[in-house]
Amino acid sequence: NNTGRLDYYLLYIYKGEMNVYHNGVAQCVKEGDVIIFPPNKHFRHECLNTTVSYLWAHFTGSDVDNILSKYGILLYPKINKANCENRISNRFQKLFEGFAKNDIFRDYDLSALLDRLLIEIGRAISNGFEEITLFSKSIRYINEFYFQQLKITDLAKMENVSMTTYNLHFKRQMGMSPTKYILSLRMHSAKDLLESSMLSVRE
Repeated sequence: NNTGRLDYYLLYIYKGEMNVYHNGVAQCVKEGDVIIFPPNKHFRHECLNTTVSYLWAHFTGSDVDNILSKYGILLYPKINKANCENRISNRFQKLFEGFAKNDIFRDYDLSALLDRLLIEIGRAISNGFEEITLFSKSIRYINEFYFQQLKITDLAKMENVSMTTYNLHFKRQMGMSPTKYILSLRMHSAKDLLESSMLSVRE
């Protein structure tokens, strides 16, 4: 629906790749990528012209954000790079098996199994965690100030890297260049304003 799910949605790409859309912006997620959509975040995904296998789970809880932060797992629109880890798919299998059990211990068992799954994801992405967190400052800045004039050189300085390095790793993490990402946000915002306000096209 247009308001998204009421719980967290975990998506792990086991094989192939697909596009994920949010606010009109598409990101390509590939084998080994992990995405966690927060509650009330509208999204959709579309398989490309390849065979795609993915594992998913949805869950909720009062302390989810803190747990994910503790394990170094970032919420969408960040894509967590875990590579193709058999340990992750094995943890998913254990979770599914626990869900099939219908006894008085099931809820406690599922909670523990989910925690182990998140730990394996955190462990798998930990090698690239420094790079992922490196760009969170500028990405948050873009999401907040995309309607202003933004220079890629300034964004790169914000992260203490060269513009070449910034462009390369930004595209690898976000699935598109910084310029294209900013343009996509602006286009979607303009579309929303045309549909929901009395502003003229020039405005």
